[in-house]
Amino acid sequence: MANKSGKNRRGKDAKDAGKSQAKGRGIAAEDLPRRTLEECLKLAEALHNIHADQATWAQLTQDLNVGAASNNTKYLFWSATA
Repeated sequence: MANKSGKNRRGKDAKDAGKSQAKGRGIAAEDLPRRTLEECLKLAEALHNIHADQATWAQLTQDLNVGAASNNTKYLFWSATA
């Protein structure tokens, strides 16, 4: 509720009071996959078509020509599971 000066109890303008509430409803970047859907589909296709849904990490990284210990590989696998 605005007082005589046009500000609410927290010192903000009454007309801007609703804007700060709308900003807090977004999704954090940490919660989003770090790789594209196209990159993740390559992993899913290798798992399904080549290894019949049973493959090790090493087999999949070899099929995709990526390093097994790379952070990029971890992000790819984690994004594919998301």
